[in-house]
Amino acid sequence: MSHSVHTRIVDPIFTSKNRAEFRLDRDTMYSTDMRLLNIGASTSPAGKKYNFLLGAEGVIQSIQLYDGNQLLSQILEASQYTAFKNLLKDNDTNISKSKQLKYNSLGFLAEGSQTYTNGVPDKTSIVVEIQQQGVNAVGKLAHISLRDCLPFLRAQDAVPTNVFKRLRLVINFKDTEEIKDVVGDRTLNLAPNQGVQLVVDEITGRGSDADMKARMDMMMSYKGASWLEVEHDRVNVPNVGAGADSTKEQDSTFLVSGFNAKALRRLLLVSTPTETQAYGDGVNTNYGVSNQGSLASFDSLFQVRVNGMNKFSGAGWTGSNRRLAHLTDTYGPLNSPIGANLTKLSDPGDVIGNTDYAALIDYTGLRVDERVAELKVTFKRTGVVGAAGNDNPSTTSSMDLNMYGEVDRAVVMTGKEDYELVYA
Repeated sequence: MSHSVHTRIVDPIFTSKNRAEFRLDRDTMYSTDMRLLNIGASTSPAGKKYNFLLGAEGVIQSIQLYDGNQLLSQILEASQYTAFKNLLKDNDTNISKSKQLKYNSLGFLAEGSQTYTNGVPDKTSIVVEIQQQGVNAVGKLAHISLRDCLPFLRAQDAVPTNVFKRLRLVINFKDTEEIKDVVGDRTLNLAPNQGVQLVVDEITGRGSDADMKARMDMMMSYKGASWLEVEHDRVNVPNVGAGADSTKEQDSTFLVSGFNAKALRRLLLVSTPTETQAYGDGVNTNYGVSNQGSLASFDSLFQVRVNGMNKFSGAGWTGSNRRLAHLTDTYGPLNSPIGANLTKLSDPGDVIGNTDYAALIDYTGLRVDERVAELKVTFKRTGVVGAAGNDNPSTTSSMDLNMYGEVDRAVVMTGKEDYELVYA
């Protein structure tokens, strides 16, 4: 039986500087292809740029989908996870689609013509450049698919609001100080745009009694859903504390409780520096990725121990490219320029036209596929400081180790219009 789809633009029932809330009608069906419009900064200062990985969507702190007070799905520390998700899109998609909808700076082209000196190829004649530089101007407003953000929506085609009777969406925005991390110029005092709207597709009958009955039958035959919810936990790694003209090893092990008693599938570890000199000049300017990527550490090692068993062989995994290979086996290829996962290249400008990516896209990811009783994470690195005492701050900076884990969740129907939300 065919049904018509009515596209509606919904204004928030509540909005403030840092929050917007939307509510949907009862006793109907909505497609899960929900979209947010007008996400970004409220003003357009000339010549200023959004974060390279995020574009305009970097102003979002978190997103929650509720049924009344029942939390159905959410993404916390949204910008760091969204940055990683953007990197998972292929190069063509980032150039042709994501860049135009989100205004980030992903999608690259190799530019130049190979030249030779005495028969030897010149290493600087071809470099990887950002395609369409300048598209990430502050003030542009993004279009965001909520299916990319909330796994509950991605797991099904439609949600019936006779079951989820008080469906509401909450968007929490970053404050002015937090937004300084997702633009290039830290002197800007920006607020999120207040004109955010939600676009939904309501599934309706075509007007006949038979079509209306068919839609009601669809609503009453809802069987529930299962999905991989992305949950978040975080630990803090202190500054290495190395003195001038020295190196110092740091070895930290953390007990992580956020995934206990849950079936944990994939786990992503994101090294988020918390000192501005590690991702910018320490004063007024962020590098293009800022602290929204994952910081590469010198001589680093990761080990994840679940229920008493190591997930990586030996003492742990060393080598940025080794971890990159395992990451792509786990999550898929990254749309990242060469060297972005390395602590330092002798001259990254030889191969990357814009070096703001260097050392700031170094993630660790693995499959766990166990119900967690105990999870420990070990992280080792070496801080390297020159005679000036402030050299190489990215190797010594304190950081948050943000962890995003996929856990089994499900809606189990207990009646025609009643359900329980469970960890599977």
